[in-house]
Amino acid sequence: MRLGGEFSYSIYLLHPFVIGLATTRLAAPVEHLLPDAGPRFGAMLAIAVAATVAVAALTFFAIEAPARKAIRARFGIRRQWAGSDASAVAGT
Repeated sequence: MRLGGEFSYSIYLLHPFVIGLATTRLAAPVEHLLPDAGPRFGAMLAIAVAATVAVAALTFFAIEAPARKAIRARFGIRRQWAGSDASAVAGT
């Protein structure tokens, strides 16, 4: 659950692009397999959600986490944990 919270911002940023790509690129090939709109929508939704989470996780681990680490190292910021003293975070 904590890991999902870590890349939830990536999900928020990427979901319009991934869902748009999934609906435009995958709708036509799947349409003849699922003629009823209900199952087709369900299949497209499942594919779009899975693809969004996968792409968000990839961008989190490849871009966001290394960038956070570099920024913290550059500015001497230590990670704040729940219940920790706020002054310890700023290094004072």
